[in-house]
Amino acid sequence: MDLSFKELQKRDVVNVTDGKCLGHIVDLTLSFPKGVMIGISVPTKKCWLTRFGFGDRIFIESFKIKKIGSDVILVDLNAQPPKKFEPCEQLCNPCFAPPNKRDNGNFSEQPGGEYE
Repeated sequence: MDLSFKELQKRDVVNVTDGKCLGHIVDLTLSFPKGVMIGISVPTKKCWLTRFGFGDRIFIESFKIKKIGSDVILVDLNAQPPKKFEPCEQLCNPCFAPPNKRDNGNFSEQPGGEYE
């Protein structure tokens, strides 16, 4: 789904833990050159200055955004950042997989097949 910033600004940002409407997006932070969204900013207080991007803001990281709907953006302000995943060489890379226990460490042909 492709959305413009203007379309996102029209949607209410709602915290799912307490159902409180936080307001509308006043800023969007992107990472360049990857083009990945880092987060959004919403005003802390309702004031006429917030429409022009001034005033205090709450920065909401992208992992806290749970759903972008047709008229609302649901966020969880209490969400914890995801844990960094470090791949296990034995599970993710077959070159480092331990030898088969049946062949006692010898990498010989398995019965029933030949290699080309």
